[in-house]
Amino acid sequence: MGITRRDLLKGVAVGTVALGCGNSSSEGGADAALPDANEPDPITPPDGVAESAEFPLGVSAGDIGGTHAVLWTRYAGSAPLVAYAWRVEGEAYVEELGPFPAIPDDGFVHVAIEGLRAGAQYRYTFFEGERTARSKIGRFGDRRRRDRRDHVRRDQLRQQVE
Repeated sequence: MGITRRDLLKGVAVGTVALGCGNSSSEGGADAALPDANEPDPITPPDGVAESAEFPLGVSAGDIGGTHAVLWTRYAGSAPLVAYAWRVEGEAYVEELGPFPAIPDDGFVHVAIEGLRAGAQYRYTFFEGERTARSKIGRFGDRRRRDRRDHVRRDQLRQQVE
């Protein structure tokens, strides 16, 4: 005779109830191994990657404005390069941007990056190959959106010096 529609619906209902009664603690169970779809991928800070001597002039950032910046370096090596930037809050890395292709032109590398948050602080680096080595880690931020109190303090310091 086979399975009737009623039997199928009963089976689905029993299965749903059984799933709902599973272990809901955060210490284990089947659900503990599944990543939350809403959780971002973990961020791997660049600090643990060895610094390369192939970046003789360090790094620099410029043309910083709102949602974009240009990262710069001098590269003396031959490995493929990529650039990454991380939005930081204090010492915590909170968002990773990249990889951005970084193609040397006569040893100089300029990389335009987009997707920044106005007023945020960033760290950035250039990686050789698959993160086998890196440049120094640079920092930049869009200072135009800083708290107005910073401008008042600078003005007060200038007045004290004059």
